[in-house]
Amino acid sequence: MEQNIEIKRFQDLNLDEKIEVLNWRNSKIVREFMFNKKIISLEEHLNFINHLDNSKIYLKIGDLGVVNFKLFPFYVEFGIHKNPSYKKVGSILLNIGLKEAFKYRKIVILYVFENNLKAIHLYKKFGFNIVDKHKNLLKMELNYENWENRYF
Repeated sequence: MEQNIEIKRFQDLNLDEKIEVLNWRNSKIVREFMFNKKIISLEEHLNFINHLDNSKIYLKIGDLGVVNFKLFPFYVEFGIHKNPSYKKVGSILLNIGLKEAFKYRKIVILYVFENNLKAIHLYKKFGFNIVDKHKNLLKMELNYENWENRYF
């Protein structure tokens, strides 16, 4: 299934696709596990996309969801959110996102709320380890070497 999924940078999306992504982001199911839980306006969303630089990469993965990463000197900070209309697409999004992220750096870090048990389980399945905890937020890390043997 993955080979037929179109991957587009946010900057290359047409207006309808940008609105589609915004609707996913603003759904209650997605906002529940975001740092910023407020409803984002179309103006804010378009402004955000227009100001993305080369260190922040946001990708629309077909109609399944979004993966994003921010590049730091030695690692990528990673995130995903799915189209709330779908169930059980996290593995696909994570696999595609990691393939993209590992093109830039060999270490991927993500943050997840400790009550997001489904996501934590998925991340551990892919080889992520919890490396730190601050309040209700877990920091998880995956090295390329630990992932490539499992998923290539």
